[in-house]
Amino acid sequence: MVQVVLQRGSGTECVEAAFASDSTLVRDSKDPNGPVLAFSATAWEHFVSALRHGDIGS
Repeated sequence: MVQVVLQRGSGTECVEAAFASDSTLVRDSKDPNGPVLAFSATAWEHFVSALRHGDIGS
């Protein structure tokens, strides 16, 4: 499993994404014991593509 920390803005809006074989797990890096969202690989690819193309507002 690969883990990546993503941040934007002032540096306080961070999430951690862990990539498993068939899903992506995402959580708030400031709350490591908090809830984890699980996305299918396809859903994550669509989300990232929408971000890259500016289809999701900032």
